[in-house]
Amino acid sequence: MVLLYPSLQQFIENVNKETSHLQPDRIRKLDTLARCIKSTLKLHDKAKIVYVCTHNSRRSQIAQALTEAIAGYYGLNNSMLEVYSGGSQVTSIHSNVIKTLKNIGFRAQKQTNSDNPVYYLEHSINQKGTEFFSKKFDDSKNPKDNYYAIMTCSHAEQNCPIQVGSIFKVSLPFNDPGEYDNTQKENLAYYNCCVELATEINYVFAKVLEKTKEEMIA
Repeated sequence: MVLLYPSLQQFIENVNKETSHLQPDRIRKLDTLARCIKSTLKLHDKAKIVYVCTHNSRRSQIAQALTEAIAGYYGLNNSMLEVYSGGSQVTSIHSNVIKTLKNIGFRAQKQTNSDNPVYYLEHSINQKGTEFFSKKFDDSKNPKDNYYAIMTCSHAEQNCPIQVGSIFKVSLPFNDPGEYDNTQKENLAYYNCCVELATEINYVFAKVLEKTKEEMIA
């Protein structure tokens, strides 16, 4: 059992109720993704996800962190689900991302002071954390095959090459909170980005863990 930090668990439970606004086309994509992940877990006991955006600085990093936490909320530990992120370019994780993740309940420690710093993020009391830093989608730390590629921005969808080795590629673009950097709305923009991502990730993993009628009868 994965024991989330209490404030992070509360954040996840709050977004559980926020699915009514999802559009039919979006739901179709999320349902397909959930079915694929569920099938992979049944066949191999493990699934791998790579979130891709242009700079690997905001949305894909938030998505990676939230997926690890939400999967844990549903009982999937990091031996069952491996989550990664990457971009078409290497930049650095924006400081507003780390600040917002800490505000919703993650623990974060800066491990290096380079132009592309490494952060150690934890979401659980009893599970190891993960190193986060900006990297290309084909970085040596990312999987080379049998993974699900999720594009979190439209630019990445248009400009990233075909994700060689991916089982399935889906475009799920989200609003860029970076548009509000250095404005009075930046805190809200980053928080809303977390809510939007968490809502859809939660929807997917609720479906992944949902039992079919056949499973309930068995």
